[in-house]
Amino acid sequence: MFGKIADPDDRPFPGSAPVQLAVFQLDFEEERASKSKDGIRWKELLQQRGFRVPRLSAVKQQSMTVQMGGTASPQTNVDFDRRGWQAILDDGDANASVYPTGVRFERVKYPGFERFRKELLDVMDALRELLEPEVQTRLSLTFSNALSDAAAGTASFWRGKVRPNFLGAAQDDGLTEELKQGFMGCTFEHADFLVDFRSSIQPDQVHIGRVAFVFQTEVIQQGIRSLDIAAVKASLEDAHVIALKMFYSVLDPAFIRQLRGVEEA
Repeated sequence: MFGKIADPDDRPFPGSAPVQLAVFQLDFEEERASKSKDGIRWKELLQQRGFRVPRLSAVKQQSMTVQMGGTASPQTNVDFDRRGWQAILDDGDANASVYPTGVRFERVKYPGFERFRKELLDVMDALRELLEPEVQTRLSLTFSNALSDAAAGTASFWRGKVRPNFLGAAQDDGLTEELKQGFMGCTFEHADFLVDFRSSIQPDQVHIGRVAFVFQTEVIQQGIRSLDIAAVKASLEDAHVIALKMFYSVLDPAFIRQLRGVEEA
């Protein structure tokens, strides 16, 4: 699928992009146990790379997998349960967390990929100095998007803005007026990436009484390999292109032009 889609326009959107949250996570094999001063050192390393770090706190991360098929009831497996340190960066719109087996970088108010990539690579450089990880086990890049409008009284508002394949029951005139919530999920495979896509028609959290369309794309590179910063950067670039192609596959081209402020002929 993704190999057949032309490379999309990667220019930042003017004003506010529909991206609510961008997240990068890299997991790796543990080289050493956590030390009491790792958090302080993490803060110092980030500051040395130009970040302002107004707050540092202990953090816990847990990952679980729910298996739905083949049993009478769903089974939940805990993939990891780890403790680390989270640095709040700059104006509070970003944070960087480090664990003995992973690093996570999050940003709201998405500034475009060029700045996001610069910040992320600075975080990776700090990680390399702190823990010197050598074996990568998983890499992921996630974009969460929200379409919200005060005029979206029903789910039918998103027709002509979201492509029909992703609207589900909102395409049915007999159902859409009473549709309050709906979910869709797909998983794709491209090269050595898995792409998990999730979308939802749901009550708007900004415009009360309205209907929002939200969607999330997580691009995952699995497999054990040597952790090389140049290779991580290349994987990040590939994951970003895949996520962009998914974004442009979900939204109608005319709506994309509207978001960019391009007048129709």
